Amino acid sequence: MVRTIRHSIWLLLAIVLIAGCEVISEKDRLIALDPQPMATNARGQLLIEYTGVGCVNCPKAAQTAHELEQLYDNLIVVAMHPKSNPFTKASAKYDYTCAEADVYYRFMDGQPTTPFPTGNLNITASEDGTYFTDQTSWAAQLLAHRNDTATVAIATAVEAGEGENEVKVTVYLSPKSSDIKPCRLMLWVTEDSIVGAQNMPDGSTNLEYVHNHMLRASLNGDWGEAVTFPNGEMLTKEGIYTLSDKWVRKNCRIVAVLIDEETRKAITAAKGALQL
Repeated sequence: MVRTIRHSIWLLLAIVLIAGCEVISEKDRLIALDPQPMATNARGQLLIEYTGVGCVNCPKAAQTAHELEQLYDNLIVVAMHPKSNPFTKASAKYDYTCAEADVYYRFMDGQPTTPFPTGNLNITASEDGTYFTDQTSWAAQLLAHRNDTATVAIATAVEAGEGENEVKVTVYLSPKSSDIKPCRLMLWVTEDSIVGAQNMPDGSTNLEYVHNHMLRASLNGDWGEAVTFPNGEMLTKEGIYTLSDKWVRKNCRIVAVLIDEETRKAITAAKGALQL
């Protein structure tokens, strides 16, 4: 684990030097957990897992997503609890819904009657125009896209802001082709190790269930901000954001997702964790 973190530090440092930016202190740096997109030109794959406290089969889907994450270094899992599906309803203490999750869910034509668990790879619809896929198909989908190459390489970094919960997020984007369509960059906050209620397959409710990859919020709007690559050159995007004091900072991740402006399909993605 230490070796992996050190490798990520040197990789991110090299990117910063190329970009001509100030080197961020090692103490406050957001270290890219997945250096493969920049190092091997692999495409970052985004698996959205729609889940809810009241869904008895969702723990099985979460386990599937976890196992796939162990197999694919470039896979990023984001668990979303959309409010418009009754499976996400719980007591106020265990309300994990967020407005952005509902935006993406409704964009994919999610309904109150949509069965959970369900998911989507790269915000991409199938040939019949449907977005949702069962967890039993996720492995096959990822296998089919295992050789995808990144048209844009991506890496993230962060340093502490002036305020207690402020962070400065920097995203480095390097196009690998001169023919890149207009894009948008979304910055999400996810949180791991959230202990709370979850209905289980045996009909019980586990109050000590550990939720991971949970989408907490988007930092730059529902669909992010516009991105263009003048002359095909590397681009650096920076912003200062405030994290909620309700989130455990050490368990938070920043997920950067680059999407097609017109279709909203994910082009690539990356994530990073703050090393305290």
